[in-house]
Amino acid sequence: ITLQTLENYPSYVEFKYWLNKNKQIIDNADINDLSPEDMLIYWQTTILNNLKDNLLEKLFVVDPYGFEILVLKLIEKMWYWDVVITKRSNDGWIDWIINQDKLWLEKIYTQAKRYAKNNIISEPLIRSFIGAMSWDTDKWIFITTSSYSQSAINKAKSAAHKIKLIDWNELTSLLIKYNIWVQLS
Repeated sequence: ITLQTLENYPSYVEFKYWLNKNKQIIDNADINDLSPEDMLIYWQTTILNNLKDNLLEKLFVVDPYGFEILVLKLIEKMWYWDVVITKRSNDGWIDWIINQDKLWLEKIYTQAKRYAKNNIISEPLIRSFIGAMSWDTDKWIFITTSSYSQSAINKAKSAAHKIKLIDWNELTSLLIKYNIWVQLS
C-alpha cells in the first residue's frame, strides 16, 4: 500500500484534512495530555517531519546535477513523461522543458536550485528568473531546497507568466508522495 493508494479512500482523505486542521493544536500540545487518537496523530506528524528533514539532508549531499536528475525523476513520476533536458551549464534558467501535449503547444519550463534550507530566496532572484523567461510559454516551475521570502512569492504571483514555486517542504512532500528516496513498508 502506498500513499497514492490511500488517497483513493475517503476516510484517509478526511483524516489528512483533520490532521492539517488540527496541526497547530498537535504542535503546541503537551504529549501527556493527548488522547490516544491525538497521540497517534502526534507521532505520525513527528515521523513525517523527521522523514522530510532526513530527505532534505540527503538532498544537500547530492551534487547540483544529481539534484536536477532527482527532481527530473520526480517530474516523470508525476506523469510528465515527455521532458527535454537542457545543457548542464549556461542553460538560461531552464533545466527541463516539459511537454504537456504531443504537438508541443503547451510547455512548462522548469528550474531546480539546491540551496541551503536557511537561504531564503528573495525577490531579486525571482525577478531575474522572470527576466530570463522566454515568451514561447507562460508556465514555469521553480523548485528549491530552501524557501521563498514573502516578497518573492508576491513577485511570482504578480508576474505575467504562471509561476509555481516549490520550496523544500513541498519538495520533500512530493518525494514522499511519489516514493522517491523513500520506502514505505
